[in-house]
Amino acid sequence: MMILPNHLIRGLDAQVGIPAQRAELGWAGTMQVGVFMPNTRPVQPDFVFVLQARRNIVKSRGVMGVPDLIVEVLSPGNRQYDLEIKFFAYEKAGVPEYGILDWWKRELRVHRLQDGRYHEPAVYGVNDTLAFACLPTIKFRLGDVFAGAPQSDDDE
Repeated sequence: MMILPNHLIRGLDAQVGIPAQRAELGWAGTMQVGVFMPNTRPVQPDFVFVLQARRNIVKSRGVMGVPDLIVEVLSPGNRQYDLEIKFFAYEKAGVPEYGILDWWKRELRVHRLQDGRYHEPAVYGVNDTLAFACLPTIKFRLGDVFAGAPQSDDDE
């Protein structure tokens, strides 16, 4: 994994996952966590969150069901895969919130499931403060996720 996407995943975990777990709102996992949902192939999202009320789907071998939130960090090797294949797979499986963290644009696009479909995303920039719908009490500034991140090769 490249340094920048890894840094952003850690930043997202620090701003959302760890505070949510400390508040006992649910379970957060990053990278290398297998997610097994109906009607899709197994995936390993960059960031996954399961609310406490549904914590029973988190097993020793992975998440065995639909998480409440998945976030993917775009990188050169996975950009199209995350924007197209995973987008439709997560929509089909019924993931309520799918975030796409775009480090080129320094933004987060959050798709929320409505009537079984993802519609136009809410788009947040580095100066915005936001909370995911499933974690309304965990507010964070998107710029804090990017804080200290090295520049991408495309920025040079």
